[in-house]
This record gives sequence, structure tokens and C-alpha cells, in this order.
Amino acid sequence: MAITQTQLNNHIAYIQQLHADQAEDYCNALQYGSRGISALEKNNLLLSQYIETLYRQDLDDTSNNTLVVSQMEVIINDCYRRTLKYQ
Repeated sequence: MAITQTQLNNHIAYIQQLHADQAEDYCNALQYGSRGISALEKNNLLLSQYIETLYRQDLDDTSNNTLVVSQMEVIINDCYRRTLKYQ
């Protein structure tokens, strides 16, 4: 199923909000020395990289894209899976 540029932008915006919610948990873990800091840190960095990668994609002009739509959809789905707690 192909996605449009508007849908991609909406996914990015929603993923950014979920990422911010997760980042708040990460900051709290750092502040209080909770367990799982390493996992939160890795997840936080990966989500940041995913968001950056998705931002670089343009479905209206695909000549400079580094990913095909199916790869973008895999990244989007993984982002949602990684932020399931915050949805």
C-alpha cells in the first residue's frame, strides 16, 4: 500500500510526539538512576535517526530518496512498535 507525502508527514509528526514522550521517560530515568537507561538511550537514538531519515524522503519527487516506499513503511511500523507504550 503506497503512502502519500501528506500521510508520511503525518506519520513523522505523530512519531515525533511519541518520541518526545519516550524522551521524557529517558530523562526521568537519568534523573532518578532507574534501570533500563541503556535500552531507553538506544531506542531514543534509533528513533531520532529514523525521524531524520524519514524527513529526507520526498514522495512527490523521488529522485533523491534513499529509500523506497516499502522501506519507509517498515521504518514507520518499527517506530510505532518501539513507542507502543506511549500510544
